[in-house]
Amino acid sequence: MARGISIGANTADEARELFLAEAPDRTVIACEPIDLSDIPLRQPLDKPEWAVVFEDPDPSQFIQDADPVAKATQQARDLWMTMATDHEQLSIGTREGDFTCPACGKQVMLELPPDRVLRRPGFGPFIYSRCPECDARLLRHKNGPRDSWQVDTRPPRPVSTSEPEPPGKGLGPRRACIFCGAEGGKISKEHLWSKWMRDHVEASSGGTSSRIRSTGGIKVASRNDWPSAGFDREISGPCKRCNESWMEALEDEARPLLIPMLQNQEVKLHPEEQRILARWATLKMLIAQEGHGNVKRVIPPNRYRLFYVDRKLPVGAQIWIGRYNGGGSWPTNYQYRELFITMHGQEEPSMPNAYLVGFTIGYVAFIYWGHEMSRGPVANTKQVESYLTQIWPATGVAAWPPPALMEADGLSLVLDRFLQGRWI
Repeated sequence: MARGISIGANTADEARELFLAEAPDRTVIACEPIDLSDIPLRQPLDKPEWAVVFEDPDPSQFIQDADPVAKATQQARDLWMTMATDHEQLSIGTREGDFTCPACGKQVMLELPPDRVLRRPGFGPFIYSRCPECDARLLRHKNGPRDSWQVDTRPPRPVSTSEPEPPGKGLGPRRACIFCGAEGGKISKEHLWSKWMRDHVEASSGGTSSRIRSTGGIKVASRNDWPSAGFDREISGPCKRCNESWMEALEDEARPLLIPMLQNQEVKLHPEEQRILARWATLKMLIAQEGHGNVKRVIPPNRYRLFYVDRKLPVGAQIWIGRYNGGGSWPTNYQYRELFITMHGQEEPSMPNAYLVGFTIGYVAFIYWGHEMSRGPVANTKQVESYLTQIWPATGVAAWPPPALMEADGLSLVLDRFLQGRWI
């Protein structure tokens, strides 16, 4: 029984050493090279990729891989294919170095923010990074030379331990749009599930009301059941201008892709179509969170603003689609999990810092894993992969439906079996 992970290193021995430095209680039993020669990389790899196979001191605490080398290989190929075909979604940008860290004096390579962040309005004149050796915060002017990094001497921002504020709170006395922040416009009500969908969803085969749940069955809204059928549910938050412009445009883009699935027809989705559905799912997930009221709010207010600015997804977002048999809540269902993710060597956060969302509309199920950490974990879907078709990150043509069908309690089953995977 063993597990596998991909590591970049010059040699197999170096890959072993790097892994054991992070996990000294494991035993490395194999180290195989990973072939990425067929992936059209924008620039050559700094170091080759290796599949490191290892044993855990107590295998019962972890899900073991049926084929550790194949799993590690697939992880590496998915990541590098993403970098080759859709690098805009990456949580980091380019790397630069080797140069001497001004804090510890060691030769290091630094990770820069992705281009989408550098281009963001109001980003400012400085680029920030951290030394991988001493973890010192570094900065340089974004137009300065590559070797002009300096230690960032500003005090770190205080970490809030209170509940995040609702995103609709503006700078003035009037309520602001949760997306654009405007306080002068009329705040409208947005249908959580678009009313046009009712024309493509079969008649009810179960309950008619949607339910909001969290870990352990704790309600995250002030009501147990939404009082009306799912398609009638409206949530206040966006302004009328946002609702009738870019939000409507996202809806129009996704509609022709969703209709065949709502009608239970097999479809093939190319990467750009997967991107459209991922943006639509992000919009619905943000609107749904606004319906939580002031409780169980994990997604920070600036995520709404950033999605308004450039329609980019959270840095840690992963999205899948599945097929639901309609045996439970119908026509819609929505479930939500808070996650506490602890970075290596740090204390467990006092507030949730990630989330797992599942929702269904008719036969179509969306699963959304998200967090705001620049270097965070990806989900381990090994236990439920037969129920899922990944659409984000988009790494090739995706087929719906996946092999397995979600039964009446299938959404809960899938959400409960998600595990934290490797870190990137």
